[in-house]
Amino acid sequence: MLFSSLFLAASLLQFQSITAHPSDKPASGTFDYALQKRAGQVITSGANGLGDGQIHSRLEISDLVNRPDQWSLYIRTMAKWQQVAQSDTTGYFGISSIHGVPRTSWDGVDACDTCGSADGYCTHNSVLFPAWHRAYMALYEQELLKLAAEVASQFDGDFGSRMQAAAQVLRIPYWDWAANPDNGGDVLPPAISGQQVTIAGPNGQETVTNPLFDYKFTDSSGMYYSPFTVWETTLRYPTSDAKDAVSQEQQATTAFNQLRENIQDQVYGLLTNCDNYLHFATDDSSSSAGKCVNSLEGIHNTIHTTSGGAGSSSVSGGHMTYLPLASFDPIFWLHHANVDRLFALWQTVHPQAYGASQTAPHATWTIASGSTQDANSPLKPFRKDANNFWTTNDVKDWSNTFKYTYPEFAASDGSQDAIINYINSLYGSNAGLTASAISNDVEKIRGNQASSPAKTSTSIAARAQQPTAHPDNSASDSGFGIGVGIGPLSMSLSIPFVGSGPHASAATSAPSKTYPSMSSAWNGTATHHYPAPTGTGSTVVDPRFIAPNGSTYEYQCHVQTPRYAFNGSYTVYVFDGQPSTNDSSAWLGDDNCIGIMGILAGGDMTGHDILSSGSVPITRHLQKQCKAGKLEDMSEANVTPYMAKNLNWKIIYAGEEVHPNALSGFKSSFWSGSSTQAGNGLLPSWSDFLPNIDVTKGKAGGVQQLAEAIGNEIGNGIGALTSAIGGILPGPTGYGSPAGSWPAELSPAESAPAVTQAYGSPAVTSAPSYPASPEEEEETVTVYVTEYETVCPCQSAPTSAPAAPTY
Repeated sequence: MLFSSLFLAASLLQFQSITAHPSDKPASGTFDYALQKRAGQVITSGANGLGDGQIHSRLEISDLVNRPDQWSLYIRTMAKWQQVAQSDTTGYFGISSIHGVPRTSWDGVDACDTCGSADGYCTHNSVLFPAWHRAYMALYEQELLKLAAEVASQFDGDFGSRMQAAAQVLRIPYWDWAANPDNGGDVLPPAISGQQVTIAGPNGQETVTNPLFDYKFTDSSGMYYSPFTVWETTLRYPTSDAKDAVSQEQQATTAFNQLRENIQDQVYGLLTNCDNYLHFATDDSSSSAGKCVNSLEGIHNTIHTTSGGAGSSSVSGGHMTYLPLASFDPIFWLHHANVDRLFALWQTVHPQAYGASQTAPHATWTIASGSTQDANSPLKPFRKDANNFWTTNDVKDWSNTFKYTYPEFAASDGSQDAIINYINSLYGSNAGLTASAISNDVEKIRGNQASSPAKTSTSIAARAQQPTAHPDNSASDSGFGIGVGIGPLSMSLSIPFVGSGPHASAATSAPSKTYPSMSSAWNGTATHHYPAPTGTGSTVVDPRFIAPNGSTYEYQCHVQTPRYAFNGSYTVYVFDGQPSTNDSSAWLGDDNCIGIMGILAGGDMTGHDILSSGSVPITRHLQKQCKAGKLEDMSEANVTPYMAKNLNWKIIYAGEEVHPNALSGFKSSFWSGSSTQAGNGLLPSWSDFLPNIDVTKGKAGGVQQLAEAIGNEIGNGIGALTSAIGGILPGPTGYGSPAGSWPAELSPAESAPAVTQAYGSPAVTSAPSYPASPEEEEETVTVYVTEYETVCPCQSAPTSAPAAPTY
């Protein structure tokens, strides 16, 4: 996909210059993407009034496949829905168009005065991210279920009765991409990746085209960005930018198998350790701190980029890789159903932490940049009734509001203890449940087919007010804790929210409720590095992994990076050493690759100075190194020198490596802490995490001083402290290793010059010199910079495709 941007390459990066075609005009007869006006407004009511009127479970996709009647009805309905005219407001295309392109108002909800250049209504880098997508999924589910009833009514006889019974209980499925796959299979199951699927029919089994594999456009000219205006179907890991490109689904399947363990660890840490709504909701680095460096949005971003593929210097990534296009791929909805499920699980574990306030970092179709957003802000364009839009507070009780639930709640009493046990069993260090294991056990009569209502008599809102039997062991009474370490010097800080209670972001539906803001004041008090062991359970842990107090050593690599640096998505890889090949498409499966952070972006956004934060857990990888004899144990005394030598990170955009100092604001840091084992109804207890400067100093993009590591945690609250001790730290000495030296003309704090561009024209500017390749590569290189121009995001694609499009 081709977004207008200047790419500042460095350290042996060579790119092909692309020429923009701003004068190209739309072809005559181009489809008019103004959606048809409907008789009356579309009210988002979820499954209310549909089927038998009861609350039913959204099932895991691998379980739904094994419920023949529901699976058949779901596939038939999806296929028919995708054939609805693109001009229909509630057709598959119409619902998908809400998220991004084709930049048109949906159901009469017009753009704000300063929002006309935004790609759709979707909220990202936003405190509204979880709730907005919850309402979006409810609308999607409601329109699919309406059509499912019509599809079921077209059959008669015994099969017709079965279809009508299935329509009474059907809900959209979710795809759990973090739990262990069933029967040792692929994380991305054939139900999603296969071009054909088998379903039940009136005369036996039928093999049909799989509507979950792709969506076929009748007209793609409104996709706004090249090459998406050329492609006639949604694609994953496309073979080319040409019209006849096809998906390479096996690459997606392989990627998810390689990624899953690290994503599982990320999900577990988020659900059990992050207890602040603002930090949980968004990857905006100004909203990320302490226990919540990872966020629901950040993990979700990596699934997006892994689904669509990173692309290369000559081929774009697929639809899921880019914000404006993602929702047209059917995998988007399976992915986001799981995102909503994780949101529901998190709500139950942290019942008082709901709602927060944030200044909108950029515009959407209806949200002006700089406006204040909180739990009472309208989630446009989703109407609650003729006069009101849904809000974050309104959708808190998902089950009674929209008549759906998830297997973890249907298979239990939905208590905090029960949900904690499911989280531990699905995502913890000794996870024993597979992705569809819980789903397999809910709502079954007559074998594995029909269903009974889910057990959801107690509302989520009511449960949130019940006393907590096991309060979070991961936090102090308020705020969050951080720690810092510099070689022999260690300290830890607890940073409470002023005026906050045990859960800093409690919310009610009252309009006057005050939510914690990112500008909250901070105070520092002392805490301990390691918590006392609690809830350790009966699992035996390798003694090499255990700290002196009985807790387990934990390590993470934190990454902060500019989200919209390239007007396109990119990936940060974290390595133990160097990859075995220069082919970045093979890095995810490399033995030395620990994990990745996918940066999900869209077009026309390079002017937004937004930093995203995320964390790649390293604990599991280091434990494997211990078992392989490469580490004596997991103590900091052994891990610090090992990681100082081997921890590495690489940034890949359009298949090419980007030097860290070409990205203003990029920082990578190494953190250590500990956790206790989880117990029955108990979360693990996490210590404060300490940044270890010895691991990252001397590496380009690595944190060099204490102030850099903790800046996002506590703002300016400890400026005096950092200035007092910052002088003891040495300066940087190279890129990707402790060896080497910086050239005098470029200090590590110096950033690339700002890019100024005119709409419809390629940006051109000069670039500074960057450090040479690391000395350990033992090769002589010539450092040079190549100016890189891409096709502008014009409203119509060029009539002739550029020679080597990248995104």
